Amino acid sequence: MKKVISFSLWGNNAMYWTGAVKNIHLAKKLYPGWTCRFYVDSSAAPDLIKNIWQEDCEIVLMDPSDVFAGLFWRFYAAEDADIMICRDTDSRLSEREVDAVTHWLNSDHHFHIMRDHPQHTAHIMGGMWGCRNMAGMKDLIVQYPYKSLKGTDQLFLAQMIYPQVKEHAMIHDSYGLFGDGSDFPSPRIKDEFVGRVFNEYDIPM
Repeated sequence: MKKVISFSLWGNNAMYWTGAVKNIHLAKKLYPGWTCRFYVDSSAAPDLIKNIWQEDCEIVLMDPSDVFAGLFWRFYAAEDADIMICRDTDSRLSEREVDAVTHWLNSDHHFHIMRDHPQHTAHIMGGMWGCRNMAGMKDLIVQYPYKSLKGTDQLFLAQMIYPQVKEHAMIHDSYGLFGDGSDFPSPRIKDEFVGRVFNEYDIPM
């Protein structure tokens, strides 16, 4: 069974590339049997790509695109993986999210959504969802006209995906913004939350 943790990467910002390596190492501990996959393009320096190539992961080289269109690449894994989860390289994989993913995978729900902070106000956060194999994702993305604008990956998910999956999704939402989910299965430790952003020095932002 192919289980993929899917990320997008472009440009040369150290916060994202350092985060990529850190998440590869975290995945080995937290998600044994899963593969980290990175969709990248030639806007990144070759040595940065080589750095993660040397790790135990998959790299998919994409054609260069508008700056924010790259956020959609990571969604492609929904079509060829048996199970995929979509994540951000500037966040960190954690035991809290693993507990939520395990809860989902032990159910018969096709889709998984997490929201874990008062500012998680999208129906589906771009780097906090997962699904079992989902045909048609690439076609939906190709047809979507607004890929070059910041934040439209989440608008796409809200408009094109959420209406299709909301009745078949396990939704972990610690603040109950939309009234469509339940709390996370494990208690929060201090001020941690899934999807928290870190810089390249592992300092929360």
